Amino acid sequence: MRIWRQIEEVGSAHAMMMLAMMVRILPHPVLVLIAFPVSFFYYMFSRNARVVMKDYCRRISPIVRYRVGVWRIFLSFSITLIEKCESWIGKIDCRRLKTVGDIDLMNSYLKKGQGVLLIVSHIGSSEELRALSDQLNREYLGSQVPVLSLVDFSITDRFNHMLKKLNADSMMDILSIRDISVDSIERIQGVLDRGGIVVIAGDRSSDRNVVVDFLGAPACFPFGAFYLPLLLGVPSFFATCVRTKDIEFTKRYTVHIRTNMLDYEGIGRSQREAVVRSSCQRYVEFIESILKKNPCQWFNFYDFWAVAR
Repeated sequence: MRIWRQIEEVGSAHAMMMLAMMVRILPHPVLVLIAFPVSFFYYMFSRNARVVMKDYCRRISPIVRYRVGVWRIFLSFSITLIEKCESWIGKIDCRRLKTVGDIDLMNSYLKKGQGVLLIVSHIGSSEELRALSDQLNREYLGSQVPVLSLVDFSITDRFNHMLKKLNADSMMDILSIRDISVDSIERIQGVLDRGGIVVIAGDRSSDRNVVVDFLGAPACFPFGAFYLPLLLGVPSFFATCVRTKDIEFTKRYTVHIRTNMLDYEGIGRSQREAVVRSSCQRYVEFIESILKKNPCQWFNFYDFWAVAR
């Protein structure tokens, strides 16, 4: 099986732009209806994705109460893709967003002007966290919270092109993690110094990884995502935003926030590897707890465990 960067994107650029146009002009319930035949098409013709999702379903089944269907995951992803596009053009209703977990602790840092790092995952839709920043601005902070997302552009060129068409300013708060340099670190530090939020995915393997057990087998997680808060000396939290129901015609999301519990005091160079591993282990426990209740919102369509084998 290939790792995630080696997998070609499914769908043509024309199909992606058609989706962008439809998101602009059609109401959300109509888009959800369209997602049913579209997801079935990709389910039928994306053999590799079907195979790896069957493997995921086998791994997740011991910890959930019901049978997880592969096509249901494809359908849930199709709806999420639509909602990602809606988020990027500003079609977000903060009133449909519920927050649970350590949100008050995170707010306390932001109120003091202390930036935070959010380590997210490809569970649900991290783009809905934009609505969370709007909610924080309105209800808690009284000022604009800058948000910078660190993403990998190498596998998402078509999607990024579509986002640029949807919103000409949408790329202003995105930084390619493949091009990290001194200037990039300064930009990240600048957002944090302004009391902002930096978002990075913790579930995509990189050139340097941490191997921990996930759903009963060793899997690779990026070392950098868990080393970054240690390097920058900022509070970090695990976050995911899942749809209240896998498949529904209204947009209702729950944001789960959990503190990383990093204590920077007295951490020497020799201890950093152990601290990063401990942080990664807590992250894995967090996403496993989310998947236990939302197994159909896992959207890593590649063999997640292949790199560690």
